Amino acid sequence: MAAPAARAADLLSGAQPGVRDADRRDWNVKQSGSGYVTRFRVRQSFLDRYEIHQVGGRTILEYWIPAEDLAELNANIVGLIEVVAEYHQDTRP
Repeated sequence: MAAPAARAADLLSGAQPGVRDADRRDWNVKQSGSGYVTRFRVRQSFLDRYEIHQVGGRTILEYWIPAEDLAELNANIVGLIEVVAEYHQDTRP
């Protein structure tokens, strides 16, 4: 049996690595001291239920998946979740 169709998805910032990285570096680090960029695959049949929204600029695209669908999202992740970048506040004096 063939594996279910899946595609890479960054649910917060579409598939634009530069946008994701800038968001984590400039927003998450400032707010919480660190930020991580993750990559994982999600079954296409799950993602097809949600529209992609343009936010903050024409290159910033996001899936908006409601919190109540989180368990189903987790069940539709295919493979491993990998950390592809991480950012931390500079703790040097």
